[in-house]
Amino acid sequence: MPAWIVDLFARYAWSYDTGDADGGAERAPGTELSGDTVTYHSNLAALQLKAKHYDLAETEVNAALRLIPDYVPALMTQAAIFQATRRPQDALEVYRRVAESGQAESGIFTALANLYVKTGGVDQGITEFTKFHQQRPAVAEIVSALGILAEAKTDLPGAEILYRQALDIDPLAAEAAARLYEILKKRHQEATLEPVVTRALSANANSVVHQNLMGLIREAKGDLTASEEHFRRAVALDPDYAGVLANLGSLLARTGRSAEAISTLSRAVEKEPGNYEARINLGAALGKAGRHAEAIQVFEEARQRGFRSPTLFNGLAVAYHETGQYQKCIESLKESLAADPNQPQVREMLAEVVARRS
Repeated sequence: MPAWIVDLFARYAWSYDTGDADGGAERAPGTELSGDTVTYHSNLAALQLKAKHYDLAETEVNAALRLIPDYVPALMTQAAIFQATRRPQDALEVYRRVAESGQAESGIFTALANLYVKTGGVDQGITEFTKFHQQRPAVAEIVSALGILAEAKTDLPGAEILYRQALDIDPLAAEAAARLYEILKKRHQEATLEPVVTRALSANANSVVHQNLMGLIREAKGDLTASEEHFRRAVALDPDYAGVLANLGSLLARTGRSAEAISTLSRAVEKEPGNYEARINLGAALGKAGRHAEAIQVFEEARQRGFRSPTLFNGLAVAYHETGQYQKCIESLKESLAADPNQPQVREMLAEVVARRS
């Protein structure tokens, strides 16, 4: 975000006409709309966060919380700042505070469960969420969060039961549906989720997550035309959703539309640099289009980010081979086989390239 926009918002506090029923009765201290209100500082903190000015964002959110310590929008921004600055334990404490207050917004329980997993506190998380569930048994997101924690304990059957329970409570429970899809995919049974997703889309056709899931299900069933329609609908609903862009780009590459695939996958990487699938699919699409030097750059950036997989190493091997960098091709093939020795074609390619170099 350009600095002048942030400066402009800093100069003029936001104000809203809420149509007060009292016709302008005196406001509670700290809530009046002036240059030093909780709304002003909270909004400015969110702007600074979006601009990745984390120090300035933290200054503003602290100012907001000094005025109203339990102001949920400011707490949510504070937690996001902690996550962006790699302080997951601090973020966890903020989310837990909001969850315990009874003012939890959608997504907080999911974020809290993921942070328990990230910080190694899965058992503590299960204890906390069991209490939440006892207090609020009809909240689907709490049940789904218990599923996340069960999954972290490698209890996939238990997680599946919990995700299905969450969907029984709320057919639109997006996180539960997405995670259940991944469990079923491992058993090649993802198509069995179609009735659940169909029911959700009947209730809300504008659900990005469910449009994306239906695209994946249709693709698994071989109906690429319908799959593309659902992916495009999801992108239209949320053009910045990197996961959907990655899926659409992959489909476009598979169906021979390299130029649009590369454009779409590049957008996905731009929106979410840490999206592994988007980077790998972009590298593959570039290689398929004969742009091997660019493919190498994309694959190597993925490696630098800590990604490791046979797919990555094989992509690098092909790109290095096509650019005449045979020693690097050999090294990449060896890395691939070290990651997964059960690749006969890769082993054959390695033998062939080594023989040619001899």
